Amino acid sequence: METPKGRYHWSNTALEAQFWKIPASASVPWLLMLFYPRMVTFYIAIALTVFFSYLSFFKKMAFMDFVRYVKVRITGRTKSTKKLFK
Repeated sequence: METPKGRYHWSNTALEAQFWKIPASASVPWLLMLFYPRMVTFYIAIALTVFFSYLSFFKKMAFMDFVRYVKVRITGRTKSTKKLFK
């Protein structure tokens, strides 16, 4: 039997909050638009909502999972544990 991967693992029981199937993390640029109502902010909010929805629906990952993925891609999976000073 294959072990489940992604969001269906037994330790991943807290799913991200959603509003009409749109991730809650996409609400941050819309809240920013309340205080800075400009067309540029509107376009940024739409772009980030599309990006967060893409991450949620197609990649099956939350924003912090994406940040962790990018960090691993930049720094590598293994970290050095050598003592630098004696």
